[in-house]
Amino acid sequence: MLSDPQSQYEAIQRREERLDGSFLTAVKTTGTYCRPSCRAKTPGK
Repeated sequence: MLSDPQSQYEAIQRREERLDGSFLTAVKTTGTYCRPSCRAKTPGK
């Protein structure tokens, strides 16, 4: 599991399937959330 936010963001950019289930990413304004491998647009920081 990645605890460093920068490492998590990089994993989201690479769409790392091996990290699915380790953490989620969410966009507060839209109420959406995804696994690291999600094919949706990478959220801004």
